[in-house]
Amino acid sequence: MKILSVLATSIFVLVVLLTGCQKDVFDNGKNDGSSTGNDSTLVAQKMEFIKDCTGSYLRLDGKDYQVCNTSSTAEFLNGDVIMASFIASKECSVMDSSQLTCKMYHANEGWINVIAAKLLYRPTTNPDFKVENVKLKVIINCSGFYLQYNNEDYRVCNYDLLKDFKDGEWVIGSIYQLKECLNNGDKVFCEMYHPNKGFVKAYNIQKIDDSTVDPSKTSCKLEIIKDCTGTYVRWNDKDYQVCNFELLEKFKNGEVIEAKFYRLKECENPLLKDMVFCAMYHQNEGWVKVWF
Repeated sequence: MKILSVLATSIFVLVVLLTGCQKDVFDNGKNDGSSTGNDSTLVAQKMEFIKDCTGSYLRLDGKDYQVCNTSSTAEFLNGDVIMASFIASKECSVMDSSQLTCKMYHANEGWINVIAAKLLYRPTTNPDFKVENVKLKVIINCSGFYLQYNNEDYRVCNYDLLKDFKDGEWVIGSIYQLKECLNNGDKVFCEMYHPNKGFVKAYNIQKIDDSTVDPSKTSCKLEIIKDCTGTYVRWNDKDYQVCNFELLEKFKNGEVIEAKFYRLKECENPLLKDMVFCAMYHQNEGWVKVWF
């Protein structure tokens, strides 16, 4: 009898130890059981929630897993950081109508069924995100048109603006974030997924001669030169014709200012069309854009 008592006590202690060592899998009651052929369960971990027209995904260690029971993640927005646990699935019996009509391909590791999920935090999104007169890299592939800023790609809604540019070209321009694109910019070009930070509208896009130009580091002293041929800035004894000449209207010929500038391959200032210039030739190094 004493032996049985000791044995029972040992079993109880073992169960307690095993239970204590097991990681928690929290339950929020959102498992709708829509997946089949479950293989394994992943305990709760921090993940990024990804959503596009192909469906919903959980990103873990740089890999995306497609969510079958999308109702379990319906409250989350693209980019949310969540704590979740899921079960791997060989197939999914539930498909949203939007997934059936989307022609884009999103590479993933297969289907999962989310057991539990809760929001940890929502990264700060700034609908007023706007950068002006910065160096941007044009990215064009079969999935669409993008502008790269600070090593992040932004999908261009008004992509017609980039049709005369080549993939990999550097430009100077301005962009601001859009909550959505209503200009047919979400047109699917091919079935490839291109990671991006969302839609932007681009404007004042101009080619530059030198991809190494960084407008934020080119501030220098410039002499204003004005004659009947136009407005120029003189730097290192060379004259550069100013495209956005209206910025310098308040300055007189010969004045010295401190400003930033970058070279342009061409000038696209509509104000120039209404200007009357003389036929005199003024030797210069080409067009530039100036700002303070």
